Amino acid sequence: MRTHPAHARARLSAVILLSLSMLLATFLVACSPTTQVPDPQTIINKVKQQNWKDATFTFTANAATPGASYTATGNGVVTRNPQRTDETITSNSGSQTQTEEVITDGQNVYARVKGQQKWVKLTTPPDLGGFGGVTPTTDFGSLQNLTFVGSETIEGYPTWHVKGTYTTTTSQGKTVTNNVDLWVRQDNYWVVQVKDHATVAGEPGTTSDATLLFTKWNTGAVITPPPPGQVATS
Repeated sequence: MRTHPAHARARLSAVILLSLSMLLATFLVACSPTTQVPDPQTIINKVKQQNWKDATFTFTANAATPGASYTATGNGVVTRNPQRTDETITSNSGSQTQTEEVITDGQNVYARVKGQQKWVKLTTPPDLGGFGGVTPTTDFGSLQNLTFVGSETIEGYPTWHVKGTYTTTTSQGKTVTNNVDLWVRQDNYWVVQVKDHATVAGEPGTTSDATLLFTKWNTGAVITPPPPGQVATS
């Protein structure tokens, strides 16, 4: 049986169109942009390699025990080399409100209440969470139990959102578990935002929460510790 030329041409056209469609689909798949999502440990490893020189930040914090509560807000600057912080902290405990400036210089900590001329040298740095909470110099490379949450935009920056935990110890020897949410810029792995929820083992109702938001980097900030003549002697 002979095939009508028109039918043959139609079948040939169909075969050609199918082949072209398959080639086009293959081409589109090959050329489509793909975003590889790194695993959370890879993200944290890159966070440990951050190379910024200074950063500006704001924070809010609160802590509660069955018999007391504490809240704090503030802002500050942190430098990496030398490692220093300069923070203005307004805290509320009960009916008392206090604003002070706190400068850390390595292991040296200086605080000056607003309105006072002299600084006081402290033995421990400020604790933004109330007990063992996050600070601008927290080593997020120590986070454990890492999970990847997703991609979110924070302060206009595309970020990776990861979660993890780490533990600290209070001065009374109690174990504090910190549950940390970390938002990391996708372009350079600089930390943009940190949220920390902490609980104390064996102390129900004792919790703290802190949010740390980095807003600027590499502004040329310089932090100068107070000269000895402005530090009160005990």
